[in-house]
Formats: sequence, structure tokens, C-alpha cells
Amino acid sequence: MLRRAVSAFQRVDGQLTLDADADFSRWSGAARHLQKGLCICAWHAFGGNRAGIAGRKHFGWPGLGVYADGLFRWNRTSANDQYLNVIGLFQQFKGWELDVGYRYLHTITGSEIVLNPDQSIQYPRDVREINHSIEAGFSYTTPRRHIRYGFHSRTVFDGSNSDRKFWLGGSIDFPIGGKPAP
Repeated sequence: MLRRAVSAFQRVDGQLTLDADADFSRWSGAARHLQKGLCICAWHAFGGNRAGIAGRKHFGWPGLGVYADGLFRWNRTSANDQYLNVIGLFQQFKGWELDVGYRYLHTITGSEIVLNPDQSIQYPRDVREINHSIEAGFSYTTPRRHIRYGFHSRTVFDGSNSDRKFWLGGSIDFPIGGKPAP
């Protein structure tokens, strides 16, 4: 099924999904936003093209599952392409979901940030960033309208040309048209 979608974070040209219940959100953490199954996406964004795959699978006791996604970015403006891999676990209970995962970002080419002897920083246009981070979040889906309210965090704990920072964000996913999934 090919869909056209607009996200608050970026414009998407198309989504090819192998699961009719798959919801699209911004790609960063896309697997966490799927209801189930596999999603294969390719789109054009400002400054480059992106292609990725995301999936979720339940296993073990009820509500337990694994999510994973991968993304490759062809950056036309700086020519320093990147790939991103995420793997994590989630637990669902009634309308609540808790998830935790590991994220790896790697820029394939580019230049290093240089700290000069006079303490000035030489920051190149094509930075070669590599980082390892832990992400966690929780969400609640309303039973009647299927609106999903979520909060997520990520902390970078290691890397090169990357700062160690704590990210905190929120999201609201809501169905547009059609019948909501049960």
C-alpha cells in the first residue's frame, strides 16, 4: 500500500508498508510507532534522500516484544552519508507501553572537529559524527479514539564528534480517516 503522509517534523513523499495497521511518524524511532509488522520507507527530505526499514514483533509473554529499525541518509549538501540502527524491547499493558532501546549513529565520511591550541574550535561543514545512545519512553493510547500520547528520552553515552546530551520529547499520534485499529 502506498500512502502519502505529512508529519509535523518532515515531509514524506511516500510510504510502502507491508502491514495495513502500520502508522507513520517521523523516522527517528519509527519502529516504536508501528502497531505491528514491517514498514519499508523511502523519501526525499531537504538536503538528501533517505531509505529505511522498521519492524516490531511480539514474543514471550503477552505484551512483550522487540522493535528494530535501520535508516540510510544520502546527504547531498555535505556529502557525508549516515546510517542509523536501533534495537529495543517494549512491554504493553492495556493502553500503556514502555520501551527501552539502543541506538547507533555513524557518519560514513567527513572531517573531525579540531580543538586548536588557543582553545578555539574548528568545526567543519561535513562533521563525521559517531554516537551510541540509550533511548527509553512510555506512551498511552486512548481506548475510544486511539490517540496515542507519548514521552521519550535519549542519552548519548559514547561517540566521536558528538556531545553527551540528554534529549526529552513528546508526541501525539492520532488516526486520520478510516476505521481505527481495535
